[in-house]
Amino acid sequence: MKKRILIVDDEKDICFLISEILKDENYYTFNCHTYDDAIKYFNTDDYDLVILDVWLDKNKTEGLELLKYFKKQNKFIPIIMISGHSTIDVAVQAIKEGAYDFIEKPFESNKLLILTKRAIENSNLLKENLELKELNVKNYELIGNSNFITTLKKTLNKISSSSRVLISGPLGSGKETIAHNIHENSSRKNKPFIVFNCNLINPDLIEEILFGSIISKKIGIIEKANGGTILLNEIGDLSINIQNLILKYLQNNTFKKINSDNIIHSDTRIISTSSKDLEFKCNNGSFISDLYQRIKVIEIKIPPLNKRPEDIKPLCEYFIKISQFFNNQKIQITEDSFAILESYSWPGNTRQLRNLIDRLLIMHGEKSNEIVIDSTKLPDDMGEINIENSQVKYDVLGLPIKDAREIFEKNYLLSQIKRFNGNISKVASFVGMERTALYRKLKSLDINIET
Repeated sequence: MKKRILIVDDEKDICFLISEILKDENYYTFNCHTYDDAIKYFNTDDYDLVILDVWLDKNKTEGLELLKYFKKQNKFIPIIMISGHSTIDVAVQAIKEGAYDFIEKPFESNKLLILTKRAIENSNLLKENLELKELNVKNYELIGNSNFITTLKKTLNKISSSSRVLISGPLGSGKETIAHNIHENSSRKNKPFIVFNCNLINPDLIEEILFGSIISKKIGIIEKANGGTILLNEIGDLSINIQNLILKYLQNNTFKKINSDNIIHSDTRIISTSSKDLEFKCNNGSFISDLYQRIKVIEIKIPPLNKRPEDIKPLCEYFIKISQFFNNQKIQITEDSFAILESYSWPGNTRQLRNLIDRLLIMHGEKSNEIVIDSTKLPDDMGEINIENSQVKYDVLGLPIKDAREIFEKNYLLSQIKRFNGNISKVASFVGMERTALYRKLKSLDINIET
């Protein structure tokens, strides 16, 4: 969708020039030249960005007044200020009042385009991170039959009563889902739950977003979430300076806004997540050890999805149930498909599985009342078996039947062992062999089940 940009400048030639530059990059532009027209345009339409001249009608304050007005109406709207005769003090004031950036006339086209792109992207990230997310427990269920999920469900009430929790695990493994469950099962469930993605926000804005500022009159999310929970996603990506500020807050639940000496108390619970090894980061000096100890009163370590194949089937059923592409059709995933899914490596973890289910429903859910997902509908690379840490393919048609059978049996049994997470009893039951016979077969095929 094209982005919509409002350009406010009393010089019509400048408006035209900026508009033509942006139109060439596929933006919609709307031009106005007076204070009153700017307010009228802003209040009658939605824009993704405003480019605003500091001086309007030779009045050096009207641009800044419009800036304040726009930010009051929509705190997320990014505004780039422009001027041909302003001082550094005016530029600084504009930034303090909430402008995204300030450029002087005449400006280079490339600089304007880069700032435009960055300003819109940054605004979208702020919206995503600062808006309070309404909890819907049905969308954050703990799904699975693995020991990890079973144990987590049993201990969730105890975990939820703890003051701080660190959830670690690989990307896409469901850390945010667990955090939602912890909040919902706690006494704070009727208070705000704010998700803050530490690795997606401009580092220069993080302190203001977390703690607020007297200059910009912004309330930080630690204050907004008083009585509730803040989820610090990927806390390991924060700078040492911000880590120190969070550590100070955790020591006594108090903080100061930027440029303020007033101490503010906030009873906000911190849940943190990390896909990185924070202990390693402590050892190399990129994460504060005291902060690490304080955020992990309770630590939950999520195993990767390929270590809990028992969760694959219930997760598939759940993702089908909640998918926007599911139109109440009868959907069957065949046993051979589950065998492949349960033995696949899943580098993207649970998130990758959900994306796959959506893709399968889109590709195969046309007009039929029943969708059958068999092995032929799965991506080709999912059928490959990993032997001794390398992907191996054989041209069995060029081999004697004995050798071809041996290759098939080895690949088949390796796949089942991986599928059932090394549980030989389950493998024997599924393949229809006695355990002793299966052990003999594994030994004859040189399969070491301890590795």
